[in-house]
Amino acid sequence: MALRVVNVYAITGNDSAALRMADDLSHKRPQDTWFQALYLPAVRARIEINHGHGAKALDTLKSASSYDKGDAEVLALRGRAFLQNHQPQDAEREFQSAMKLKNQGWQNPSCWLSQLYLARTYVTEGDAIKARVAYQDFRATWKDAEADLALLAAAKAE
Repeated sequence: MALRVVNVYAITGNDSAALRMADDLSHKRPQDTWFQALYLPAVRARIEINHGHGAKALDTLKSASSYDKGDAEVLALRGRAFLQNHQPQDAEREFQSAMKLKNQGWQNPSCWLSQLYLARTYVTEGDAIKARVAYQDFRATWKDAEADLALLAAAKAE
């Protein structure tokens, strides 16, 4: 449960609480390879992304590269970091990799959100046709969601 709380803190921008709790868990789980190499870097990378530090996020995620091919959240985080770092082709690759995982096992929201990030990547690349299709696919996936969700409103405005 503590792992989820750390992630919620990072997602919502409560950086100091996320880092404090992550550091505490890191000291309690020094032999946990998954936590040390994948989860902890993902939390730290999310915080860097929140602050617009794409290059730092990419550096932070290097330790996760041996473990992340099946983790949509880390792939999407790396894609977002590439996008912030003005590397849209690399971002596109990461988002597409995350989206491939959407039908494998547990339904990670990062798989589905990668469609929105991919649309934003196409906009950055100047490919209006691919961007329009990606936005349409994203909205089609979320057509039954509550219309007033901020993420959906942002996607429609884009």
